[in-house]
Amino acid sequence: MLAEYNRIHALEMFIRETGVKRIHLYISIMSLSLAGLTFLTHFVSNQQQIFFIASITFVFLAMIGYITLNWLVQRWILSVIFLRKLARIRRWFVEQDPELVNRLVYSDDEYKPSFLSNEILSRSLITLVLILNSVFASVGCAFAVVALITPSFMGGVLLASMVIGTAGFLWFLQKKKIVLLLERMEKDPFAAFPKNKGDDVSKD
Repeated sequence: MLAEYNRIHALEMFIRETGVKRIHLYISIMSLSLAGLTFLTHFVSNQQQIFFIASITFVFLAMIGYITLNWLVQRWILSVIFLRKLARIRRWFVEQDPELVNRLVYSDDEYKPSFLSNEILSRSLITLVLILNSVFASVGCAFAVVALITPSFMGGVLLASMVIGTAGFLWFLQKKKIVLLLERMEKDPFAAFPKNKGDDVSKD
């Protein structure tokens, strides 16, 4: 059991380290893309072409962000599953020797952490990427519109409103999708370990 515990713990740590590397890669791609866009503006004189290139750049960043977001969510799911497996092993040791419960650093509750714990959708890297995806996609669409037409002052106001509204809508759709996925995983027998046969695995 100790060997199994150490193996699962090593896998969970590996997932965390890989997640940090993915975020660094995402930030590098974003920085290089925006720097490249700024650099190109010095060599392209046609304003419409600049807007078109900007549109492609931001849509590209939104696509990369969406891929990164999906990977972060999957990483979080695996991390929770591994942490629950570790809790189950700790619980097994406590069942063998009840006095161990006072020496545990982490909980032996097989239902923790929750997939929606730690305000995962309000204070995390997932939230950051989710917001950036919404902004990049809406700004990319706005630049595409500007590349096709030259909006007046009122048109610019409407365009800005469209960007804000689209960003908010995309943020809502992404968040809703993630919440539904995590709620479904909360009920998965593989992710929640019933203490006794017949227990409701959906409880938190």
